[in-house]
Amino acid sequence: MAALGIRYKFPFENQSLIINVFNNYVGKQYSDSKNTEEGSADGKLGAVPAYNVMNATINYSRKHWGVYVNVNNLLDEKYFTLRWASWNGIIPSPGRNFMVGAQFKF
Repeated sequence: MAALGIRYKFPFENQSLIINVFNNYVGKQYSDSKNTEEGSADGKLGAVPAYNVMNATINYSRKHWGVYVNVNNLLDEKYFTLRWASWNGIIPSPGRNFMVGAQFKF
């Protein structure tokens, strides 16, 4: 596993804008203790390929409040992190998704 990112803060008098872009890399993994490489027909056994996921956040804050936008899987990569026998094979990871919010400080 490795993470690499860049973050920049634009400071103003009583406010700030922070932009953060980062990438998470996860190397190849195996679904069983025998490190079975070839995937089975039902998807329960086999290697879980390496993947990269890029995310971004934008945060704007003032003295007592702020807003933010997060974008997960910015490049809409198709990948999976799990082969689960109980759920009949490969569990796909979510595509690009967004989160918007606000915060208040008392």
